[in-house]
Order: sequence, then C-alpha cells, then structure tokens
Amino acid sequence: MNNTRLCIDTYSVWFIFLILMIIGCSNSNVDKGIYFEKIVVEESKLIINAKDSKTIALPSFIRTHPDYFLVYGGKYKKIFKFSYDGVLLASFGKKGRGPGEFLSLTNCWIMNDHYLLYDYNGTKMVLYDLEGSLIDEYSVNIGALGTGIEVLSTGEFVGSAKGKKGSLLKITDLEKEEAVYVGEAVAGKNEVSEGKIRQIIRRGEVPNHMQNRLALGANASGIFSFQNTNAVLQKFSLNGE
Repeated sequence: MNNTRLCIDTYSVWFIFLILMIIGCSNSNVDKGIYFEKIVVEESKLIINAKDSKTIALPSFIRTHPDYFLVYGGKYKKIFKFSYDGVLLASFGKKGRGPGEFLSLTNCWIMNDHYLLYDYNGTKMVLYDLEGSLIDEYSVNIGALGTGIEVLSTGEFVGSAKGKKGSLLKITDLEKEEAVYVGEAVAGKNEVSEGKIRQIIRRGEVPNHMQNRLALGANASGIFSFQNTNAVLQKFSLNGE
C-alpha cells in the first residue's frame, strides 16, 4: 500500500515537473514584444521630375535637413541643394584634384555649421560652408578609414574593422591618430569552405571577407550597425560601448 502510494506520488511529481518544463519552453518562444507601427502616407507630390530636370543625373545619395536637402549628381560631380518645393538653392563642387574638387565622392554629411565631403580616391576630406563656399580640406589615410564610413565628429569616424583584433567596428580619431576597436561578432581566419562560412553565419558571426557588407549609421544617440549576413542590428554608444 505504501509502495503503491510512493509510486503514485513519484509519478505525480514527474508529471508536474514535465508540465512546468513544457510551460517554460512555450514561454521562451513567446513574442518578446517587437512591434512595428504602420504609417500611412496620405499625400505626396513630385518636386523634381527626372525627365525635365537638367541638374540631377545619376544621383548617388541624398542628405536631408529640416529646411532643405542635398543631392549628389554623379554625372556632373556636383552637390545640389534644393528646397522642399524643388527650388535649386545652390550647387558646389566639381571633379578634379584641385582645392574643393573631388575624384570619387563616397559620402557627404551635414554638420552644424558646414558640409563635410569624403573623397575616397582623392584621399581627402573637403569642408564647405552652408552657402557652398570652400572652407578647407585635409588629406586622410584611406587605409585607416576605408570606403563605408560614418562621421561622429569632423575628425572622428566609424567604419568596418575588417576583422582586425576580432572586432566588428573601428572608431578612428584622425586628429589624435588613434583607433578603438569595438564589437565581438567577427569570425576567425579559418574560413576554408562554403559549409564553414555557413556555420560562421549561423553562430551570429561575420566572416572576415564579408566585413565590408555592414550597413552603418550614426547620429547623436549612437552608432547603428546592420550585419546583412545574419540580419543582426546592433546599437553602440558614440564611444563604442
């Protein structure tokens, strides 16, 4: 009788334990609360018609400001400044090696009191005032920066670490000639086959040869890095935490 009761109690304990495990596992798979807000654009208007415009051709990027926006026209190698009514306010820059000119403009930023342009092949940064007049330019070490960079300040930039020191990102201070390596989602140098590369990506790491496939963004709140190899979005503080 006692043995029978002991067996029943034992089965009851294991049954309850099994139920708790199932509940725990099911809770771990519950949506963690990632929600998206649907925004409906009720009205839009065309302010620049590509068929009629004789200013913009092969636009490479757009940078916005509350009062205007900048468009880089790749065909004419110029920056065009437009109001949100489509009125051309100014244009500046041109192709060349002289002061204020550039060979391959890979990025442009609207700073507080000036525009900052990155000429990759010309290995320099070019500064214009808000009216489009040249302020200054200075040479940069392309090896220290690379192509896909974002500005943190006039002399401080963030870009891919390309696997150096096992890091994801590198913050470079050109004035101090210092670099800080941040992030820990980079694989080692043991990428020998397609199967191995897939394993690396499944682990949430980024193969070294895919380091340039990072989409970067930065603003006053921090640094944003999107690894398109494994769809991981990370946010860092401006000092790399």
